[in-house]
Amino acid sequence: MDKLTKSDVSFEVDNKPVSFSIVHNLIDVKGLSFEDALSIWLTRTKRFTATSLCNYINSKGVGFYASTEEMAVKNGLIKS
Repeated sequence: MDKLTKSDVSFEVDNKPVSFSIVHNLIDVKGLSFEDALSIWLTRTKRFTATSLCNYINSKGVGFYASTEEMAVKNGLIKS
């Protein structure tokens, strides 16, 4: 698997803070970056959860990977 990166996400929905961490293998190339995926997901989703964002990224094509930090630790992909 490609190099994994942990990204911390924070935003507000209806004046309520939402934050979580995602582990992913997205690269820093316009259109393929985590920031681009996050931006597009925020405009399209109605479910502002880590799992929803991971599902969005994973649905984009073969080779894209995203997981919650908790699942990545549980699966031995990263250390806590």
